Amino acid sequence: MNITSERTGFSATGGELAVTGTNTISTTSGPALDLSNLEVNIAGVTFDSVSVSAGTGMGIELENLTGGTVTIGPNTGVDGAGGTLTTVGTSISVTNVESAVFNDVTATSSGSDAVTVVHNNATDSDVQLDNLTATSTNDSGVVVTAAGAGELDVTLRDSTEIGRAHV
Repeated sequence: MNITSERTGFSATGGELAVTGTNTISTTSGPALDLSNLEVNIAGVTFDSVSVSAGTGMGIELENLTGGTVTIGPNTGVDGAGGTLTTVGTSISVTNVESAVFNDVTATSSGSDAVTVVHNNATDSDVQLDNLTATSTNDSGVVVTAAGAGELDVTLRDSTEIGRAHV
């Protein structure tokens, strides 16, 4: 599935979701990917690349996801191979997501934090940020907020954060 759009690329709410195979999203004003209140099928949700060129809001928003893993990017170690998100809002927002992996993604926000990870429920959460470049010209590169009863594991590996660090 190759999605090219001037507005929202792919959005799903409620139910169960699996996205497998070779998948890309490219939008000009985003959000490119918006998933909320879903059970991710054991097969997972996989996008090889997710990009926003001039997003006025968020680039990727994942909220209240249980089950399998959402994976963005091919894990090649090549900067930007998993997508380039250029937004005014938060480029990547992950809230109460059981399992998410971002590989080789470049996230740049001119008006907010580049990446936010929020955990405020009782479900365990695992978020991996591999070879991430997170840049904010106005706020923090990466912000992690843990206030939930469940365990939150965030792995930031081989990554660059430009902005005010706030963990």
